Amino acid sequence: MNVNATPSPLITLPPPSPLNALMRAFAVAETVVAELEDLPSGVNLMDTYRDAYRLDIYFHHLPEAVARFAAVHGANTNSTTTTDGSVTVSVRVSVEGVEVRAWALMPAATAPERAA
Repeated sequence: MNVNATPSPLITLPPPSPLNALMRAFAVAETVVAELEDLPSGVNLMDTYRDAYRLDIYFHHLPEAVARFAAVHGANTNSTTTTDGSVTVSVRVSVEGVEVRAWALMPAATAPERAA
């Protein structure tokens, strides 16, 4: 028996491009949203102007949803109080090379008890 050991040609991947970065971010968005325990109020893809996109997931007045998202991704939330007393609870993680930010904005009237 004779075996021809001719190597296969290498597959050439296309160079990184804004379109490839956008499509990757869409794929990550689909995966991340499908795995969420809480339905977000908004999901946005943001151009970082570095041939990459960032995924923003907003949970309206639900800092506990941000905390659950952070726990799934092994991260900790951050809280920031604005000048009017509102509190932003957020977390940033990287999923398959795409930056993902989950966040909630709590109005001043409800911020202390809900953001804790």
